[in-house]
Amino acid sequence: MPRSFRDDWDTPGGHGGREVLESLAVQLGRNRGWSAKALHRHWREVMAEVVQGRVLKSTVSPQEFNTFRRRRLDEGLTDEQLALSFEVYATAVIYGPARVYHNDLWRTYAGTWARWTSQVPAPATGPLEGQSERSDWQR
Repeated sequence: MPRSFRDDWDTPGGHGGREVLESLAVQLGRNRGWSAKALHRHWREVMAEVVQGRVLKSTVSPQEFNTFRRRRLDEGLTDEQLALSFEVYATAVIYGPARVYHNDLWRTYAGTWARWTSQVPAPATGPLEGQSERSDWQR
């Protein structure tokens, strides 16, 4: 019996197709494919640049980091937005105007995360304005 052309499970935006496309994009290098571990590693790498020559604490336990990440994801942020917000925060610490209270970079970031994520562009959710949803090769 032939399957329906519009079977939601197999379509790119369907139930299972989205995960397959995301994994392919990661394999092809089109998407960083953030995992909790990769995002935590990114935090440490970005903060290592900030800490150079300064008496600042940048460590955070994986459990606390994952709890923070899960809450932000539940609020609609993406891992990419969080990763970019780390970079915005680091720039603000190095060049101003951010102040690091109690010399703890993580506590200060976690307390002011909304400020840094608001400076990150929202992820694209559809075609750019003025472009059709179909590309030329699909016509």
